[in-house]
Amino acid sequence: MDAVPLEPPPSRWLFPSPHRAGPDGLLAVGADLRPGTLLAGYRRGVFPMPLDGVAEPAWFSPDPRGVIAPDAVHVSRSLRRSLRAFRVTTDVAF
Repeated sequence: MDAVPLEPPPSRWLFPSPHRAGPDGLLAVGADLRPGTLLAGYRRGVFPMPLDGVAEPAWFSPDPRGVIAPDAVHVSRSLRRSLRAFRVTTDVAF
């Protein structure tokens, strides 16, 4: 039986249009980091990052946005060596 993903409770916050972001990509400051808020932000095209001197999360929507196609990723030897220190797993803690 396949697991059905659970939708978290909706966010009480509304994000402005990503087109209103400033030249540095900053769109808004505040809100919370609950799962529903994070999903609402990601679905709107914004993501949280810390901002120096501000306790609340800052929400960004940079333009242009960096996109790396999975089939275009090159893992160098040095990165491969560094990755040996980590263990990557899927579907083990649910």
